[in-house]
Amino acid sequence: MQWRVMMIDDDESCHVYHQIMIEQTGIDIAVSNFSNAREALGTLQRAILDDPSEALAHFILLDINMPEMDGFEFLEEFHTLEFGEFIPKIYMVSHSEGSEEKKKALGFKHVLGFERKFLSADFFVQLFK
Repeated sequence: MQWRVMMIDDDESCHVYHQIMIEQTGIDIAVSNFSNAREALGTLQRAILDDPSEALAHFILLDINMPEMDGFEFLEEFHTLEFGEFIPKIYMVSHSEGSEEKKKALGFKHVLGFERKFLSADFFVQLFK
């Protein structure tokens, strides 16, 4: 089985670093990178319309602080989408250590965790066990 991850972060270095960590796991993981949360949301919406049974992403790694649409705004709109039986699980990924941001993030239904950047290869191994 090929796992699919959607990374939404306006920091290009985050995409590069996490891609390297994913490659180090040796696990078959396809990554879709988005630097714009609104664009990622549109991609999810189109995928649902095309084939709701096809998993565009098993997991979403979502940054909080981004221009145009931040991670919390993304989550608010994400929860209005009709995914059917398959709903991607979300990890918030941020440089922030704020307990208020963490509490707010974990209050969203499909958010499984709040992780500090940058994620290790071990994080990805544990995620896909």
